[in-house]
Amino acid sequence: MKNLFLIYLGGDLRGNNIEIHNLIFIIGNKIENIIENIKSVFDKNISNLHIDSYTKIIEVDGYKIEPLEISIQEYIEYRIKKEQLWLINLGGNIKEELQEQHELINVVACSKREAIKKAKNKSKKKLLNIHIDNIMMIEELINMECNVNSNDKKWILKLKKSNDNKNLDKLEINHYYLKL
Repeated sequence: MKNLFLIYLGGDLRGNNIEIHNLIFIIGNKIENIIENIKSVFDKNISNLHIDSYTKIIEVDGYKIEPLEISIQEYIEYRIKKEQLWLINLGGNIKEELQEQHELINVVACSKREAIKKAKNKSKKKLLNIHIDNIMMIEELINMECNVNSNDKKWILKLKKSNDNKNLDKLEINHYYLKL
């Protein structure tokens, strides 16, 4: 069975004074099987590229997440669906800290506006000057990043309402340093 992984990467970019970070979404069976795909996407100007942490996204807002590879025609028809999986990167400050803090929140929503509202309600951090740094529809990202599929196929995220009705998020977070 394929899984949706959110991977938090770090590395050094020539000319920067501190480490830079980025997020990518990858579909695969196990994290060990997708390392080469990760390496293939990144600029050769980044040295010390590494995984800081990753999570397997299993369930969000009471919806089970199932990656499926489908034909282009099925993909066009499927895009009409209402709910989508979103990632919102909230930014803000903590009084005693110089650098901006972030909180990454996954939500299932029908629109960008609804996704932002849900993310702010789910936020656990008490940030000052809270704002949206980024909002991403994950299904669009998985077809642009380093997910290998044939030219006549696309990835979708099938959202299936869970039976437990608790609307919980099920994530397996792994703090895992791995130099690439």
